Amino acid sequence: MDDIVIAWYKKDEYDKLLRVIDDKDSMPLNYDDWLEIATAAMENLRKEGHNVKKVVVNIDELVDWCSAMKKENIAKNRALFVSLRAKNY
Repeated sequence: MDDIVIAWYKKDEYDKLLRVIDDKDSMPLNYDDWLEIATAAMENLRKEGHNVKKVVVNIDELVDWCSAMKKENIAKNRALFVSLRAKNY
Protein backbone atom coordinates (compact mmCIF):
# COMPACT_ATOMS: atom_id res chain seq x y z
CA MET A 1 0.00 0.00 0.00
CA ASP A 2 1.01 3.59 -0.48
CA ASP A 3 2.49 5.75 2.22
CA ILE A 4 0.10 8.05 4.01
CA VAL A 5 1.43 11.22 5.54
CA ILE A 6 -0.24 12.98 8.42
CA ALA A 7 0.34 16.39 9.93
CA TRP A 8 1.98 16.20 13.32
CA TYR A 9 1.81 19.21 15.58
CA LYS A 10 4.06 19.99 18.52
CA LYS A 11 2.42 20.59 21.86
CA ASP A 12 4.13 23.95 22.30
CA GLU A 13 2.79 25.17 18.91
CA TYR A 14 -0.76 23.87 19.08
CA ASP A 15 -2.30 27.06 20.51
CA LYS A 16 -0.53 29.03 17.80
CA LEU A 17 -2.00 26.69 15.19
CA LEU A 18 -5.50 27.34 16.50
CA ARG A 19 -4.92 31.08 16.26
CA VAL A 20 -3.88 30.99 12.58
CA ILE A 21 -6.20 28.43 10.98
CA ASP A 22 -9.38 29.42 9.20
CA ASP A 23 -11.37 26.34 10.22
CA LYS A 24 -10.97 26.31 13.99
CA ASP A 25 -14.17 24.32 14.37
CA SER A 26 -12.49 21.38 12.62
CA MET A 27 -9.80 20.98 15.27
CA PRO A 28 -9.95 19.94 18.92
CA LEU A 29 -9.55 22.85 21.31
CA ASN A 30 -6.59 21.35 23.15
CA TYR A 31 -3.49 19.43 22.20
CA ASP A 32 -4.20 16.35 24.32
CA ASP A 33 -7.52 15.78 22.57
CA TRP A 34 -5.88 16.29 19.16
CA LEU A 35 -3.07 13.88 20.08
CA GLU A 36 -5.54 11.19 21.12
CA ILE A 37 -7.48 11.51 17.85
CA ALA A 38 -4.36 11.67 15.67
CA THR A 39 -2.76 8.68 17.40
CA ALA A 40 -5.92 6.58 17.03
CA ALA A 41 -6.21 7.52 13.34
CA MET A 42 -2.58 6.60 12.76
CA GLU A 43 -3.01 3.25 14.52
CA ASN A 44 -6.13 2.44 12.49
CA LEU A 45 -4.38 3.23 9.22
CA ARG A 46 -1.45 1.02 10.20
CA LYS A 47 -3.84 -1.82 11.08
CA GLU A 48 -5.26 -1.47 7.56
CA GLY A 49 -1.74 -2.05 6.24
CA HIS A 50 -0.74 1.52 5.41
CA ASN A 51 2.72 2.88 6.03
CA VAL A 52 2.01 6.07 7.97
CA LYS A 53 4.55 8.86 8.21
CA LYS A 54 4.32 11.83 10.55
CA VAL A 55 5.30 15.20 9.11
CA VAL A 56 6.00 17.71 11.87
CA VAL A 57 4.42 21.02 10.92
CA ASN A 58 6.21 24.26 11.63
CA ILE A 59 3.34 26.70 12.08
CA ASP A 60 5.27 29.72 10.75
CA GLU A 61 6.21 27.80 7.59
CA LEU A 62 2.59 26.74 7.16
CA VAL A 63 1.37 30.33 7.47
CA ASP A 64 4.03 31.56 5.03
CA TRP A 65 3.16 28.82 2.54
CA CYS A 66 -0.57 29.55 2.70
CA SER A 67 0.12 33.24 2.16
CA ALA A 68 2.52 32.66 -0.74
CA MET A 69 0.14 30.20 -2.41
CA LYS A 70 -2.89 32.41 -1.69
CA LYS A 71 -4.65 29.55 0.08
CA GLU A 72 -6.89 29.55 3.11
CA ASN A 73 -5.42 27.79 6.12
CA ILE A 74 -7.98 24.97 6.10
CA ALA A 75 -7.69 21.20 6.43
CA LYS A 76 -7.39 20.36 2.72
CA ASN A 77 -4.66 22.96 2.23
CA ARG A 78 -2.81 21.84 5.35
CA ALA A 79 -2.93 18.30 3.94
CA LEU A 80 -1.44 19.58 0.68
CA PHE A 81 1.29 21.42 2.60
CA VAL A 82 2.11 18.24 4.53
CA SER A 83 2.19 16.08 1.40
CA LEU A 84 4.62 18.52 -0.23
CA ARG A 85 6.77 18.62 2.91
CA ALA A 86 6.81 14.81 3.06
CA LYS A 87 8.85 14.75 -0.11
CA ASN A 88 11.63 16.40 1.89
CA TYR A 89 11.63 13.66 4.56
